[in-house]
Amino acid sequence: RLLGLDGRSATGVGLLVTGGSFAMVLQKTRDFRLGYGRSKLLRWGNYAGTFYGVGIPALFGADSDRIYFASAMTLTPLGGYLTHRLSAGHRIGKGESDLTTTGMWVGALYGMALPYLIDVSDQRNSTESKIYLGAAMAGVPIGGWATSRFVRGRPINRGRGHLIFLGGVLAVAEALTVADLVDDGEHPRLYVTAAMLALPVGVRAAYRLTENEDYTLGRARMISVGTYVGGLAGRGVGYTLGVNGDRVNNVAATLGATFGLWYTHRTTQGWGERVTSVSQDDGLVVSLPSPESLVMLGWLSRRVAGEAVPMELLRVEF
Repeated sequence: RLLGLDGRSATGVGLLVTGGSFAMVLQKTRDFRLGYGRSKLLRWGNYAGTFYGVGIPALFGADSDRIYFASAMTLTPLGGYLTHRLSAGHRIGKGESDLTTTGMWVGALYGMALPYLIDVSDQRNSTESKIYLGAAMAGVPIGGWATSRFVRGRPINRGRGHLIFLGGVLAVAEALTVADLVDDGEHPRLYVTAAMLALPVGVRAAYRLTENEDYTLGRARMISVGTYVGGLAGRGVGYTLGVNGDRVNNVAATLGATFGLWYTHRTTQGWGERVTSVSQDDGLVVSLPSPESLVMLGWLSRRVAGEAVPMELLRVEF
């Protein structure tokens, strides 16, 4: 697009650039040992760079699509590079990276909510849109930084991180339900304020409530499914009883979701827990196989006689 090509030549150049980029990146990163956590941060740094690459020309009212393409192509790798530099110097866990990247887009939502609460609707349409865009662009790094400061050095794996975010989502749903009971939709900014206040409260509560158990990602996702199914079942109770009114059905759904979270959490206790010896000194983690893995190894050894069965018997992370 930047070279002004079209037709077969444009398609050919695009395919060559794609293949060449893959080969170059593969060559340059073959000795990298970034791990899941830092790799995800770099990927989201690239996404943020693309967002800024498109957003900055929009703030200045650029009317040429080539400017948007050139800006995005420049700031995408720059975002990844800056994230690479900022994340250097400490080990980034999987749960830490999951929550940090979530905090980035939540920060963008908070950035967009603030102009709405202030009410910038008296501005011209173009100015109003730029205010929302600029606020979202400011919220991305603030949300990522604030979340990273909260999770750094804390024992948060992917499962626990998933549940912490789920706690925030459930708190927002409960806050919106309460706001609907007291307001009846007359003051829409009340709902936004309630959601903004409830999210950090729910996140903090979920963090405290998940301190004493080991949560694998599979168990955390099952608890999320139980929460959503509980919400559907709660609404189904209202419909079955013939209750009219969105308010009552919303309350039933929120109560059902809360009950579904509690019930699934209790039912799945012990699922996927690892037999692990952990040394917190210098961040060393030594993991042994779970009983389920040992049973599976014995079963495979009997079924696949005479062949080696691959299995992780010991993992050392530092």
